[in-house]
Amino acid sequence: MENSRKVTSDQIIAEMHRTVDRLGEDGADRGDIKILARALRELRHSFRILAEHKGIHKVTVFGSARCLPESPSYRQAEAFGREMAGKGW
Repeated sequence: MENSRKVTSDQIIAEMHRTVDRLGEDGADRGDIKILARALRELRHSFRILAEHKGIHKVTVFGSARCLPESPSYRQAEAFGREMAGKGW
């Protein structure tokens, strides 16, 4: 899949399957596999949700849902969201 020819969705999915199979062959750590599986599920969900908003600028912030409102990370994400919204995102 490294060259510039047109690749179909089915070909990309087949390559993804091969990559996942190789994780098992490589003896990847169970914890790493769990992280990857969760990330893939969350990305799939976000694609379905965001499909309703095609043609509209979007920004996604990845982080912990356990962040408390008084934490610096929460305040930073909130400020970033306000700034991006102000710029039409």
